This record gives sequence, C-alpha cells and structure tokens, in this order.
Amino acid sequence: MRAKYGTVTPNNDASKGAIIPGGVANYGHEFYSHVFELLLRCKGNYLWPAMWNNAFNEDDPQNAPTADLYGIVMGTSHQEAMLRAQKEWDRLPRTVTGGSWNYATRPDALEKFWRDGLTRNKNFESILTMGLRGENDTAMVQGQQQAIDLLNKIIPAQRQDHC
Repeated sequence: MRAKYGTVTPNNDASKGAIIPGGVANYGHEFYSHVFELLLRCKGNYLWPAMWNNAFNEDDPQNAPTADLYGIVMGTSHQEAMLRAQKEWDRLPRTVTGGSWNYATRPDALEKFWRDGLTRNKNFESILTMGLRGENDTAMVQGQQQAIDLLNKIIPAQRQDHC
C-alpha cells in the first residue's frame, strides 16, 4: 500500500486543522478509485472503511467526491456515528475536543463534531450510523441502565442534527 500510494501528508500544526501524524498510509482517492471500481464490478455500492488509523473524509478531501462520482454510498463503522471517524476526533487538539470521545462528559463537543461532519458530507449519498460506543469500544458510563439512559439522549440529539 505505502509503496504504491505513499503516506498522508502529516500536519503537526493544530492551527491548520487536525493533527495528522506522519507514516499514516495514504488511503486517498487514487486508492479508493480502485476499491470503488472493484465494488461496482462485484455489484456492490456501499462502503464503510475500517476505522483503525485513517479517516476517510479527512485523509484526502477528494475521497467523498470520488465515491460520489462512482455512485458509492458511504457510511461509518459501529463506533463512528454521524459520518465522523474517531481518528478525526483523536487528531483534533484537546482545546477543541475538551478530552475523551465520551458523550456523557462531552455532549456539546461531540454534537458540534457531528454537525461539522454532516455539513461536510451533505452533498454526498451516505448512510448515517446512529448511537455511539465509547472510545475504542469502551463504556462511556457504568451500568446497564445508565448506558440506556445515555443512548436515550444521544439518539434524539443525532436525529435533531440530521433532520
């Protein structure tokens, strides 16, 4: 992968946007154009990229328009609600996020983060993942009822942002 497509251009200056470390494989639009072509040949039209060390929309601003060009509907994983990758959150300075990916402690920051993602992708066909899991699939609160109560706050907030 890196031998053919290189790495994402690092950004260590938070004033210029998200902090992107060096050495991250470049899953840019040149790479994804091959993936999209393969999907179409296999009669598919939907993709949600793995979340591990990349962020589809942020790593290359041409990724979403390229998906749209190919007619590919994009989504995000079980943990990455509202078209926002956790890696995008992780790359933001703490002064922006206020800390961990946790709706119980950072609802305003996460809601703004989601709105920004929806605005960014408003012109592209997407499927929204709703709900939320804690950072790296950890619990945001302790106890089953507390988790239910938290989801009962999260999903209406996400519906409000989406509608």
